[in-house]
Amino acid sequence: DTPIDYMSHYHLIDIPVHFMAGLNDNLIPAKDCFKHYKTLHRVSPGLATCKPLAGRGHIDFTYGIDQEIGNEIFSHAAPSALKRPDTESSISESVSSAGSATSPAIT
Repeated sequence: DTPIDYMSHYHLIDIPVHFMAGLNDNLIPAKDCFKHYKTLHRVSPGLATCKPLAGRGHIDFTYGIDQEIGNEIFSHAAPSALKRPDTESSISESVSSAGSATSPAIT
């Protein structure tokens, strides 16, 4: 069996997609992530954004303990998805209050 060619179906995507790529990822090279970003951006420029993260590898995304990665994820999440059920505060407020160094974004 041949795997599905996702990129030939990117015209069906109608929600924003934020790609993140660790520039030191040896499992999924950043160039592969950029390829998907560029393909979606070509079809739907308003839906595709991308953030390369210098010095990050696959394990940084897997464990999710990197503050910049967390901030990046929460900055692109829908506000309703970030509300804590037991309080009026949001998860993104907690994460963003910690601060972090930044890497350049691709838009």
